[in-house]
Formats: sequence, structure tokens, C-alpha cells
Amino acid sequence: MIEATVTGNVGKVNDVRVTKTGKAMLTFSVASTEKKDGPTTWVEVVCFDEQAETCSQSLQKGQRVVVAGRMGLETYEKKDGSTGFSVRLVADEVWSSLRWRKGE
Repeated sequence: MIEATVTGNVGKVNDVRVTKTGKAMLTFSVASTEKKDGPTTWVEVVCFDEQAETCSQSLQKGQRVVVAGRMGLETYEKKDGSTGFSVRLVADEVWSSLRWRKGE
């Protein structure tokens, strides 16, 4: 896996699930656009254990975040039977970006 940092806006935040080994697991998506009118890249983020619980209570759709972790390419079967690919980041750290936030 590759060490990576992604900055973008939270898309869908799923419910916390429990893995077969009993670990809490949360997935959410982050949309990152390089330029104002450029293409958007979606990254699926996975958190485990306490971080999964904390993120599920803290993250909201549209929130600007920074996520650091280990990135890999996942394959899956599409409905039409072809192979699809998605970028997945197993989060080590998740924090709120203050770059565009105005004083509150």
C-alpha cells in the first residue's frame, strides 16, 4: 500500500458496521477536485475501532476533511459483470480542514 493524504469534502457517511472479527468499521467517501472546473476524484475511506465510532459521530456530508493513511486500489464486479476499480484509503488520521472555514 501507498502512504497518502487526501483533502476534500465528505460525501456519503455510512453506518458503523461490525466485521467478522468484531471490529467496528466505518466507510465514507471524500471528493477531491484538483481545479475549480477539473474532474472530481472520489476516494473511499475506511476507519476501524474507536476512530470508526468517532468519525461516525463527527463527520457530516460536505465537511472539508484531511485524511492520511494507506491507499490501495480495490477491484469489484459491476452489475454488468465487468470489473470496476476504486481507490480506497485505510485511515490512520482524520481531521477537519480549516483552510476555507470562516471564523465562527
